[in-house]
Amino acid sequence: MEPLTTMDVSIPRTPEAHGGIALGIGSIRGSTRRLLAEDAEAGDAWLADCSARPDLVRDAWSLEALAPIRSGAHWLVAESRLVAGMEALSRIREERRGPVLVDTTLDRAWWLMPPDSGRALDCIRGIRAEPWGMPLHCPPTGRQACGRIWLHRPDGSGRLTAPAILAAALGPVGTPLTEASR
Repeated sequence: MEPLTTMDVSIPRTPEAHGGIALGIGSIRGSTRRLLAEDAEAGDAWLADCSARPDLVRDAWSLEALAPIRSGAHWLVAESRLVAGMEALSRIREERRGPVLVDTTLDRAWWLMPPDSGRALDCIRGIRAEPWGMPLHCPPTGRQACGRIWLHRPDGSGRLTAPAILAAALGPVGTPLTEASR
């Protein structure tokens, strides 16, 4: 049998090569893709259900467009500069992270926060809470659309970033995000 070559590593496909254990790289990759697809489906379902019209959200995504989903009942949006958002995200443990959407062309990151977070974000440098009802133009969770991608995507659980966690992650290095800096 021909060995499977990936970069400079050669892995034989025969069970005899590893004491009777077949290494099925293709099946490992297939399993990983399947798990990622299941996570994306759960995240997409949750995100679409946060809209008053989930059917329109799914229609937009099927056309590879962004879907406007209004903040309010399910989450609020907190906006930061992209680099500050990426640095803050790296400081937050995985299990404490909520969804973070980014747009590199606009130099922006949007954090999904609990609906009662508005006042808690007032004193945090480098972030601004957007008002209830603000539409966040979202791609599906598993792929990029129109320059936007989920840096930390919704997983379907409804987990959001707590304002205190984000404030601690931004730390004293944040710079004010003002209307003029948009």
